[in-house]
Amino acid sequence: MDVAKCFGMFFIYLGHYGVVTGNAYNWVFSFHVCLFFYLSGCLENFNHKTILENIQKKVINILIPFFFFAILGILYNAVLRNTNVYIHENLMLLLKGDIRNHINFGGGLWFLSCLFVIEILFSFIKKMNKKIIIFITCLILFMFSQFLISPPPTVQPSWYWNIDSALYYTIFYCIGFITYEPVLKLFRSKKSLVKWISNIALLLCFIYSFSLFWKNNLLSKIIGLNDIIGKMFEIITPLPSIFLVLRVSYFLSGVEILERLGRASLYLCGNEFIIKELVPQILGIFNISITISTTIQAYIYCFLLLCLVEKLLMPSEKLIIEKLQNETSSLVKMLLQCK
Repeated sequence: MDVAKCFGMFFIYLGHYGVVTGNAYNWVFSFHVCLFFYLSGCLENFNHKTILENIQKKVINILIPFFFFAILGILYNAVLRNTNVYIHENLMLLLKGDIRNHINFGGGLWFLSCLFVIEILFSFIKKMNKKIIIFITCLILFMFSQFLISPPPTVQPSWYWNIDSALYYTIFYCIGFITYEPVLKLFRSKKSLVKWISNIALLLCFIYSFSLFWKNNLLSKIIGLNDIIGKMFEIITPLPSIFLVLRVSYFLSGVEILERLGRASLYLCGNEFIIKELVPQILGIFNISITISTTIQAYIYCFLLLCLVEKLLMPSEKLIIEKLQNETSSLVKMLLQCK
């Protein structure tokens, strides 16, 4: 899981560099957000808390880091631009939950507010117990986001706290929750037949992902049959690339630097804007400029940025965030005891 989270954050950093990343740009955007929520759904298998306990946990583990990184980004943006003009505006947008594509320095921060909504929503859905009912419920929410919200969140997200995007992405969270154990058993199995099945699945996923990389969706004719089929394939299209990432991550499990970066995913997400702006500013002091003009340069630079966040920014931020979390947790316990 940690290695997969590392790949997920790498793809997010890479995707946000735009067309300079070449064919990787469209390929990454075909699945990287879905991968983020899929992996979060996998971890839901270890969550056995009540709904109230779950809400308390998510407020502490997601919202506190979300507000910390957002306020840090607002202040850094003000210093960077040498103006306080946008502080009030950005604070208002922050209170709305950093609606996707509305804050220019947010980077991947909207993932956190959206994840908070998804995890609270799913804690209610999970009470249905039967996985088929859970899946159908999440599928209905997905269809609702595509056909009954205008414009849909994939075109123009607009609901506070990314609730519209949460309705869309909950299906991937659900798929992660449902498939985590079967996929893990598939990877760990020593049976020859199962290994063959796993390898064939890997080959098919690679072929399909490779076609997406070269902007040639092998299923485009099926997708274009009608709107409902097209929307269903929005769910199916990311899954081969996700499976490919999972398989490669399982193979690379034990690689220390990848696992370490995966465990730092919260900080990598929160610091994307800051690190991408900070490094050129620091190098500029020494009259060194950075120009990312080739795909390979983008790959290398994004990986270096991940390492810099984990080594330079995360240690001090972690101390502050953990202190805030502990203080909040103590306050909540005290309030509950008084009640």
